Amino acid sequence: MVSLPRCAVVIALWLLITTLGMQWLEPRLTFLDALHWGLQSFTTVGYGDTVPTTSAGKIFACGVSVLGIAIFSLITSVVANSFTTRTLMQFTGMLTGLSVTMLMWSETWALPDALYFVVMSLTTIGYGDIVVKTSTGRLVSAVLMASAVGPAAALMGVAQGIVSKMVRNEGDSQGPSVRSRRRKKVE
Repeated sequence: MVSLPRCAVVIALWLLITTLGMQWLEPRLTFLDALHWGLQSFTTVGYGDTVPTTSAGKIFACGVSVLGIAIFSLITSVVANSFTTRTLMQFTGMLTGLSVTMLMWSETWALPDALYFVVMSLTTIGYGDIVVKTSTGRLVSAVLMASAVGPAAALMGVAQGIVSKMVRNEGDSQGPSVRSRRRKKVE
């Protein structure tokens, strides 16, 4: 099994490669802009506020996206297996609250906008209708994506398991399933 420290090294190297690569291919981007873009790609959030404009940058983005999603999926599973659901909930909740507060301050957003941005980021939906504009906001967003999207994805996996179990139990309470009734007819 892959360890959390090894995952941290992989994330750091991947982000360094993607950030420096994008900054080199897209000279208009600052280091923070390129890091922010790399995290959006890696976590599949994709706000659309920073995009490659050169042909080389677009080709680089294709490779980064495919490999990044594979790496992110592995890391999410390691995080999910390394912590209890309670610990994941506490960590994600704490980081959500801190991020909302920091974005309200740095971006001068109202609570609903800051909460909406954070939740859309954690769920990797990232509509792009509200995006960070300040350097501090980009830094908060980068920390949020780097540290909380994985645990949030693990929590969504737990929630999916609960919903799946509820759906299976609901079918059981209504009597034999269609499949088992068909099996009996065949016998």
